[in-house]
Amino acid sequence: MGSKTAARDAVRKAGGVVLLDARRRIQFANRAAQETLRRADTLLAGSAVSADGEGLALHPRLKAHDRAFRDALARALRPLAADDVEHFSEALILPDVGGRPACVVHAAPLVPTPSFATGGAPAAAVVFVYDLARAAAVAPQTLVDLFGMTPAEARAALQILQGGGVAEMAARAGISENTFKSQLKEAYLKSHTHRQADLLKLLLALASR
Repeated sequence: MGSKTAARDAVRKAGGVVLLDARRRIQFANRAAQETLRRADTLLAGSAVSADGEGLALHPRLKAHDRAFRDALARALRPLAADDVEHFSEALILPDVGGRPACVVHAAPLVPTPSFATGGAPAAAVVFVYDLARAAAVAPQTLVDLFGMTPAEARAALQILQGGGVAEMAARAGISENTFKSQLKEAYLKSHTHRQADLLKLLLALASR
């Protein structure tokens, strides 16, 4: 129970939530999302996006990720039936000015429902923003206890939070690239993740202060 509570607290601290209507206008943003938008170093909103001051876009320095971001929003805003369970977008990892992961953005559709009434147009999509700068590092022992990783595999998995290529992560860990790849492969297997974005989301959910 303690681990589940810690995970929920971590998501609440590091996770932003933005609701968009069908025209991509922001209908709601929680406190964490507002802080991210206020910094304006990854996601932009308001007059920086459109003349009417209502929208969501990436900072110009993230031009290389703009197409993927727009595609993710477009998929999330497609009409969704109540029984559609496969309509979900990939996570998008956005870097800081130094090229390290800064936040993870995930867009998903909403079935039209009064539950998401915001006083304006109906919310059509939800955008989750996980701010890595606010997420504390997960203790390696947490991954050992929860997923049966070895300490070395846990340390390899946690390198994902700092970003970089395999060579850079292996160098930080003080091991060869082949050893690092093997350890990371086992970390993916034991945590039931299949790619860096999935493992990163898992680490964010487990992060605690």
